[in-house]
Amino acid sequence: MSFPKFVSFLKDGLFIPTCKEFEDKWEGLLPIKTIKSKEGKEGYLEKFNILAQWIYISCWHKEDCENYSMWKIYGQISEAVAIETTMSKLELAYLKDFDDSLAYLDEVTYVQIENTDMINMPRNIRHIGNPPSQVKGGQSFPHLLFCFLKDKGYESEKEVRLVALDKAFTHNISNPKKGIYINFKGIDSFIQKIRLSPTAPRWFNDVVSDLIKKYGIDADIEHSRFFKQPPTFLPLS
Repeated sequence: MSFPKFVSFLKDGLFIPTCKEFEDKWEGLLPIKTIKSKEGKEGYLEKFNILAQWIYISCWHKEDCENYSMWKIYGQISEAVAIETTMSKLELAYLKDFDDSLAYLDEVTYVQIENTDMINMPRNIRHIGNPPSQVKGGQSFPHLLFCFLKDKGYESEKEVRLVALDKAFTHNISNPKKGIYINFKGIDSFIQKIRLSPTAPRWFNDVVSDLIKKYGIDADIEHSRFFKQPPTFLPLS
């Protein structure tokens, strides 16, 4: 994330935008390929455009090795940071404030949209908190499950996401919010590590260190491993 977003993250909490805020306009819309009639598609789109305003999605990259392309896409500038946490800590942080809403946390499955006539609903997506039958809006669970499908063109992102439905969701009413905030500070060691951009200047480490101290965060700070320079080779004589 950029430095301004990082400051907002420390000050206000983890921001989770609605489905409608994403650049990929296919978010959650994959089932439309199974609808054959024009009338059916128009009716579905009308309903989904309301529902999507109430679905919140938090996206994370899951990989054992640091990925340079993620820095290029989501860091973009030198003064950028990456936050490392775990799925269990993200789940705890969300349920602390939103324990009675419909929510799922799992890995994304990638499919080839344009060459697929029938896209099946994802199975075994892990819900967090109470099961769909016990929360308001639980009957809308199929729409949230389709948010775990993305086009194969995004496969390099190796994404894990939290997908949740606002418990205030009401049919035919627009959501006035662009997203919600999760207060992660009540979760012990939610931030396990902070990595600085491969192109971040050395002084940026001190800036980030002073900032997290101001907000009472105790976490290790490391430059990206791509920041390290190769050794200098000297002649033997």
